[in-house]
Amino acid sequence: ERMTGWKRDQLIVCGIYAHIGCMMTACDAFMNDIQPFLVADALADFSAENHAMALTWVAQRCGVATSAADLLANLGGAPNTLDEVRAEVASVLGVPVEEIGADDNLLDHGIDSIRIMSLVERWRRAGREITFVALADKPTPADWWAMLSAGAAVHA
Repeated sequence: ERMTGWKRDQLIVCGIYAHIGCMMTACDAFMNDIQPFLVADALADFSAENHAMALTWVAQRCGVATSAADLLANLGGAPNTLDEVRAEVASVLGVPVEEIGADDNLLDHGIDSIRIMSLVERWRRAGREITFVALADKPTPADWWAMLSAGAAVHA
């Protein structure tokens, strides 16, 4: 209710007991239409195995697992080049940017609706006209860059 009242739909999750409270917080957020971001290097747990399990579980089911550096870098604006689109996609997928080609079908790389929606929301906040349907219909970095660069004007 507080998040809705604040007109917020994304939650950054960090803290202790990654596989207990942090994982469940991310799941609960997702079930309430809030996009959770689990900050891998800002979580603690009883063991490396529990920590890794929590990150994997959330990334596969209900949120985005990211690093603090990537999270801070991605709080900025929309990408300004095709290479920046590739870098953002690589970041949400947790893979090296070299693995993402301009014409690759991102569905083959494992992009899912949660990650697409997180990119849509980030790019909308930066003033770009983009929709989930448009990205899902043409899931390549080159197509996404074409859409983003066509709607590059910042909205007031």
